[in-house]
Amino acid sequence: GSDDDEIQQPKDEEWDDWVDEECMAPTKDILFHDKEHASPEACINYCLKEYGWDIRRMSQQLSFDIYDSIRAVNWIRREVSQHRASLSDADLIKRLRAPFEAASRPEFLKDDEYLQPYLAEDSLLPALSCESWNDGPEGDESAPAEPSSSAAAGSEVEQLRAEVRLLRQQLESQESLIEAAKASILDGQDPASRSPGSESGSGDESG
Repeated sequence: GSDDDEIQQPKDEEWDDWVDEECMAPTKDILFHDKEHASPEACINYCLKEYGWDIRRMSQQLSFDIYDSIRAVNWIRREVSQHRASLSDADLIKRLRAPFEAASRPEFLKDDEYLQPYLAEDSLLPALSCESWNDGPEGDESAPAEPSSSAAAGSEVEQLRAEVRLLRQQLESQESLIEAAKASILDGQDPASRSPGSESGSGDESG
C-alpha cells in the first residue's frame, strides 16, 4: 500500500522536497534580521523596492553560481550583524553594495569560510544563484519560459543537488562534533573503567 512508500522514501526525493520548501520558506530581511518575508523572492523584491538595491541584477551581472550565492548571502548577513547598530539604512546598503560594484569580483566569493551558514535555516542562501532565475540576464520577467529551457532546468537541478550535498556535509560534520562531545563527556564520567594503565594489571594468568 502507500504506507510502504512513505516508510522507504528515496533520499533524492527528500532532498528535492527540501529544496522546493526552501524556495517558499520564510526569509529574513536584508537589513533587519528580526523581520521576515514570505519567501526569498519576496525578500529580494522588498530590498529593491525599499532599499533601492537590485540583488537579482547584481547576481546576474556577476554570474553567481550556487556557491557564489551562499558566500555572498553569508557575507551580507555578517556585515549587517556587525554594522547594523552604527549605520543608517542608506549607509549600510552602500557598504553592502560596494564590493559587488567594484571592478573585480569580491575576494570573499572565493572564501570557503562563507559557505558556513551565518544565520540558521537561511533560505536566502541559494536564492542568488543565476540558476534560480527563470529569465536570463537581459530577460523580461513576464516572458514565458521557452521550450529550450529544459537544459537550463537540468543544470538548475544539478546546482540544487550540489547545494544539498554541501548542506548535508555541514550537517554531518556538526553531528560528528556533537557525537564526539557526548563521547568525551561519557568518558569523563567514568575515567577508571576507561584507563588503559589500571593498577590491577593483566598478569593474572601466570600459571
